[in-house]
Amino acid sequence: MKHTLQRLSTLVLLTFVLVAQGLTLTASTDRNKVGLNESFTLTLQTDGHTSQSLDLAPLRKDFVIIGTSKGSSYSLVNGKASSHVTWQIELAPKHLGLVQIPALHIGNTASNPLSIEAIKASRVATSASPNVYMKAHLSKKTAYVGSQVNYQVKVYYRKQLITPTLSAPVIKGAQMKLLGPGSNYQVRRGNSVYNVSEKDFAIIPDTAGKIVIDAPVLTADIPMQNARGGFFGNSLFTMGNTRPVRVTAAPVTLHVKAIPASISPSNWLPASKLTLQESWSGDVNNWRVGQPLTRTITIIAKGLAASDIPAITLANTNPAYQVYQDKGSEQDVAENGQIEGTKVLKLAIIPSKSGQLTFPAIKVRWFNTETAKQEVATLAAREVTILPAVAAQTTAQKTTNVKQALASQVNNKPASRSTKALMRKGNSVWQQTWFWVAAGLAVLWLMTIVLWRRSKRKDMMVQEPTLRTARSTEKSPNKRHLWQAFKKACESNNAAEVKQTLITYLREKEEGIYSLYNVQEYYQDKELNKLLQALDKALYAEGESTWQAQTLFEKLKVLESKKVKKTAVSREKDTALPPLYPK
Repeated sequence: MKHTLQRLSTLVLLTFVLVAQGLTLTASTDRNKVGLNESFTLTLQTDGHTSQSLDLAPLRKDFVIIGTSKGSSYSLVNGKASSHVTWQIELAPKHLGLVQIPALHIGNTASNPLSIEAIKASRVATSASPNVYMKAHLSKKTAYVGSQVNYQVKVYYRKQLITPTLSAPVIKGAQMKLLGPGSNYQVRRGNSVYNVSEKDFAIIPDTAGKIVIDAPVLTADIPMQNARGGFFGNSLFTMGNTRPVRVTAAPVTLHVKAIPASISPSNWLPASKLTLQESWSGDVNNWRVGQPLTRTITIIAKGLAASDIPAITLANTNPAYQVYQDKGSEQDVAENGQIEGTKVLKLAIIPSKSGQLTFPAIKVRWFNTETAKQEVATLAAREVTILPAVAAQTTAQKTTNVKQALASQVNNKPASRSTKALMRKGNSVWQQTWFWVAAGLAVLWLMTIVLWRRSKRKDMMVQEPTLRTARSTEKSPNKRHLWQAFKKACESNNAAEVKQTLITYLREKEEGIYSLYNVQEYYQDKELNKLLQALDKALYAEGESTWQAQTLFEKLKVLESKKVKKTAVSREKDTALPPLYPK
């Protein structure tokens, strides 16, 4: 006990002596050449104890601060005591070239200035074989306004990525759409085997000129090499023998050409391929007066969204037939790395006169982005022969005969001569007026279709609320479990768990949620944005944070409720309403 008190007294005395003599602050980096926006570690260490905080503000001008940690150590060797305070700061440069790390201050004590060289990420990947890096490229460097260009992102990693999040590419002056879920595979680079996560995006520029596409940013934790215990093993920065990384790829530039002067903007339709197709609901070669057939016209465009395909309107000036146009449909699919848009037009056609009938050719002008030439897709004209309504005539006669025969059987009396005479007379009259009967049947058929649709719509309006109510009570076990995990993380006020469980919960509901930035875009709420910024600050704040997760939980609870109500009102065809957040 006596020796222990002597050691403590010596240590306290040494601390006061060191403070009195003044501290020194030494700065160092784990490497002096890094890729743009890739991370490196800046270490600062004092030769004595201090309770003063380190001012990191000078770093924010040229670097992104990813994370910080702080630790203190004391030692007593052969009666000689020493103490140190160490900071480790994970940084990523904001621009290329030689970047200065300015002197940092603890009170009146300043560290030595340093510099690192920020180079393109691809050069780093080739020369250094890092644990994780990213590549991004365009399928072509020049494109026309409105045409599709593929943008591909590949993340290479040798070690397991812990809680990875990938932001969306940043682009102005163009539309962007994720093409499919992506793919995962392995490649060999030198003596190392890398896992590869690949994502493809469709970029459709809106304006001519130069467009710069900033690559997405990957943030994750990776296991540390030769990790040892100590205060860094349990700190916020190392997260238990792991270290945070932040990587991205170099920006790429797309040069967008304007619409050629020879083409009117109203006729501008850029695609790599465009075709016209047609089909009929029945036998066109045996088409009769009063018989309705449906003609389906389909436009398929590669490299073009269905919403950008112009609608076809067919004006009918021929009195020999009537045309009733349906609403049609649109669909987009990802086909071999390209958007393939499909627009379908349906036409119900009823001929009212026998003889030759000609449907004119349909032409769509489009611009071939592969050959840079204007082309015309054509659906050839079609000539058909409309036959008289014999089928309708025979059916009417048979119907009359059957009715009279049934009436005769009910009365147990054979048909009289006068009845037969009337039947012959009726047949003669019918043969003279078959055209008007056929026309009347056609009108009645159309009225029946219209009334049936209205009745069906009313039934749907009555049944839909019941259906939606039933569906709204369904619980998704996975979403309920994820929501409960998020709620539990908020109750424990664990910032790291709150972030991860929130992102995981929303990713179950909608693709493309990988970061807190994606969460902001999903909800579009200013108050929530401030709470998420506070969460982000709490993740990397030095020392204890006053951030409260319960406020964030209550806000998201309200927003989730509004999301469900808004979806129930706005969607006319609600096939699977997302359940309200689990209780």
